Amino acid sequence: MELEIVGNLTLLDVTREVSFSVTVVAISETRLEGRGSTAILYADYGITIPDVPSVTSVDEDVLLEIEFVAVAVE
Repeated sequence: MELEIVGNLTLLDVTREVSFSVTVVAISETRLEGRGSTAILYADYGITIPDVPSVTSVDEDVLLEIEFVAVAVE
């Protein structure tokens, strides 16, 4: 199942709403497993990329990934 998880992400005292695209698989009646990802811009969180002569380039965004397991409890 494909779905979207929306929530607030805080980095360096800056909070923004982000949306993860997630794939969820029902492993059993009591267990779900999934993984998702989103891309954020460094600049949106006030992060600057230093200019280092020995580094060719750094993208302006970063990919965040999450893997999770949800188990039913009584």
